[in-house]
Amino acid sequence: MSATPREVITRATDLVRSLLTQQTTPAGIVQVLADEQLLNPTVWHASQVPADDADGLVVWRAEHTAFPLGTYTTPEDARAHAEAHFRSVCRTRPTLAWYEEFPDASTAMALYATYGDSEVVTAYRVVPLTVLDHYNPDGES
Repeated sequence: MSATPREVITRATDLVRSLLTQQTTPAGIVQVLADEQLLNPTVWHASQVPADDADGLVVWRAEHTAFPLGTYTTPEDARAHAEAHFRSVCRTRPTLAWYEEFPDASTAMALYATYGDSEVVTAYRVVPLTVLDHYNPDGES
């Protein structure tokens, strides 16, 4: 079974902490990480690391009026897809901006378009989703 991003990060962090207490060169640290199979071509983006109380991988869904456009590992890619879709159906070229929908409660973002002096919210959103690595019958439903 492959390790979750959190498990890999935890293992690497613990290993680096122990290596920092020793007289080790950077090359030595890299070698130990490679020996522990913690170096992998897959690089985890910081936005993929779940919060301490979460149980899974965070991905980002670009959507239009709640219809999914695509799911991505970074919010930047999800926003790029939503913007490209918006521009493909919009004949004008407004200035676009992203704003958090609920700054204190969520990282979901809405796309706004500015036409002259008027800024309007569009039907495009980017929503974080947690992909669980296992089913927990006692977890949220």
